[in-house]
Amino acid sequence: MQKLRSFHLLTLPLLLIFSLFITSCGGNSDPKSDDIDNTIVKINYDTESKSWWLHFNSDEPVLCAVNLGEANSDAEIFTQLQSMDMSSPVKEHSLELTLTADMRYSAMLTTFDTANNVQRSQTFHFTATRNPDGDINLIEKTVTQLMDVDNLSNASEIWQVAPSSSEVTSNSATIQFETDKATLASTAYGKSANFGLSTRMAGGMATTEHSFQLLALSAETTYHYNTIVVDPSGKLYQSTNFTFMTEQDTQPKISLGSNVALSSLGASIASVSSNWNNGSNSSNFGANNAIDDDPDTEWSSNGDGNNASIEITLDKPYTITGIGFWTRTMESSAQIARFEVLTTDGTSLGIFDLRNANQLYQFDIPDTQQQTLKFQVISSNGGNTGARSIEVYGSL
Repeated sequence: MQKLRSFHLLTLPLLLIFSLFITSCGGNSDPKSDDIDNTIVKINYDTESKSWWLHFNSDEPVLCAVNLGEANSDAEIFTQLQSMDMSSPVKEHSLELTLTADMRYSAMLTTFDTANNVQRSQTFHFTATRNPDGDINLIEKTVTQLMDVDNLSNASEIWQVAPSSSEVTSNSATIQFETDKATLASTAYGKSANFGLSTRMAGGMATTEHSFQLLALSAETTYHYNTIVVDPSGKLYQSTNFTFMTEQDTQPKISLGSNVALSSLGASIASVSSNWNNGSNSSNFGANNAIDDDPDTEWSSNGDGNNASIEITLDKPYTITGIGFWTRTMESSAQIARFEVLTTDGTSLGIFDLRNANQLYQFDIPDTQQQTLKFQVISSNGGNTGARSIEVYGSL
């Protein structure tokens, strides 16, 4: 019996950005409706951006994309493949669709969780009308569930170059592969064959050349990874499992004191320039992720680039001896190269440079009694800048 996953309809402002999924061909049996909770997919027209958007929420973080094609009464033929620009799995999905006005489309969605389980919608249809009422769902028939997809094709059919790891360090690795046609991909990875984490190359368009970094890895650890790709027609392919081992950590350990910028110790976000998708501090890419002691979660601004900033208030004043910063990256964007640390009265505690996004960088600062510090981006490669981790060292 096919397992159903329920989703929840969003009721969001028109300016909120929404995301997306991929799908594949194949027949679906009539699903049971026991676990269905309202419409899961909505497409509308935003008069301000003059674009069509697809949006919905998922129960758990997943990667996703969409196959599209001109509706045809004789056969469903998908020719377009798009996804959200973010490279990490999320619950709040959004995608700006590239459509031709007044054309009737067929579409299907597919999701990939952090274990590389795949679920897919049935084919649905909509017409790309410029309806000024952003609350109008352009989809003709309600999409209410996704269903498990098994028996994916062997990815050896599509590899030009099979997946491999390179540039392996104590805490990072690069995965790369090539396909014989433009595809989107989801790679699940982790310390066992159950994986637990997933990522893909940043950017929302299909490509033949895939390359991306895995960050925040543990030293001297064997990692397993598995890749699923989807082509423009919607066909899904899955690789065999691969492994690599990270290197020994030979970096000298710097002791600047205890990290007191932890939500578990009472630290909080005093202010933030923005969160991705205009979310709250506790959202998928909200500012709370910068102080949760988990580099696998990230704070992402909503396209603030060099104007991104985050202000952290500690549970009480401390004698601060240093700070640590680990920038997020989408490789071609979102990576911070230089930032400044400021006190509440505007005094600068220093300007600091980050060599790369592979690790947390620690910096000494003159001892100072502070409770609130502001981290202001000075230089970056633009986009959704933010941080995996921000640390403040002081005496507990």
